[in-house]
Amino acid sequence: MEPVIQAQRAQNPLFLRDAELERSLALLTLLQLELEAAIGPLLDRQGIEAADAQLLARVDQAASQGEPATAAELTSFLGWTKQRMSRHLAALVEQGLVERRPAPGDRRKQQVLPTDHGSQQVAALKGLQKRHLKRIFRRAGPAEVAGFQNVLAIAAQHASRGRQSTVSTGPEGQHAAFATVRRAVGGDAGRPVRITPPIGGER
Repeated sequence: MEPVIQAQRAQNPLFLRDAELERSLALLTLLQLELEAAIGPLLDRQGIEAADAQLLARVDQAASQGEPATAAELTSFLGWTKQRMSRHLAALVEQGLVERRPAPGDRRKQQVLPTDHGSQQVAALKGLQKRHLKRIFRRAGPAEVAGFQNVLAIAAQHASRGRQSTVSTGPEGQHAAFATVRRAVGGDAGRPVRITPPIGGER
């Protein structure tokens, strides 16, 4: 069996069985672990945690879309507590990766923006992820990739905690929404399956 999810499995009406759901949860857990492992060496060199990288990526994304986020908006988007957001923001500010500026038109609000160095670090992390992703996508083929992206898009639309979906329909937006890959047990023969998880760090 090839290390991809076969089309006939997707046509199986039993795909909602507990066993299949548990398998999917296990795969997602392993995918997250691989995501952190794939960028781990670079994070170590940068001196930041996986959660810092997740926050930095969101700050950079919001700024690149012309809508810099406030700390409150970042807290809501990531589903963090205020205390956790404060701690990670302070770490990024100390490292010179983000900065706070008064919001235009309302100086009571502080927007969080990436520094040039911060944007460079995000680009480096995404570069690692894209190399992994391109290799796996090429092996899987366009049909499997489209199906996988559809599942992630549906998941994003149903995201909890009032998060807004930022996945665009174009290739650039889709690729930016996905991260590195994880080998996981799959198929009847226990062969590895490679799937890409949403970008992000620890919750």
